[in-house]
Amino acid sequence: MKKLYHVTTKKNWEKIKFKGLKPDIGYMSSYVAELIWTPETHKAVYLFTQLDEDFWYFVDHWMARVYGKENLVLLEVRLPKSLRKMDRWVERNVKRIRTMMKQNNCTGYFPEEAFYNYVMRGKNEFVCYKKIPGRYVKQISFPDEVKTDRNIET
Repeated sequence: MKKLYHVTTKKNWEKIKFKGLKPDIGYMSSYVAELIWTPETHKAVYLFTQLDEDFWYFVDHWMARVYGKENLVLLEVRLPKSLRKMDRWVERNVKRIRTMMKQNNCTGYFPEEAFYNYVMRGKNEFVCYKKIPGRYVKQISFPDEVKTDRNIET
């Protein structure tokens, strides 16, 4: 995964340039939760893996309605190598636990991905639990929107 995408306001982009993307629970989280899913409980940076139908639905139906589309910017994010790996201490312990499970004939599932600095939700939501430095983030233009059944108002 070479590129990830994040949508924010122009005002927030000015801070992100210098301070990076910091994990947080957005103020819209509880509002969205009342309508669709449970509220977020962990601070994180929420990113998209592709600019597809789900991305445009999020932009048009959530971000644009709250902030106005003219106030939004699209950011392209490269994930630092340090965030793509497990911490060395965690990695050693994952190996140790896996060895113990094998020695004791344990066949249970060991969720190794729970020890990474990020998780994938569905096919295109990337959730990062660590700060992403500003040098890994740049503003890009919004591409032309692809019209789909979800975003065509009738």
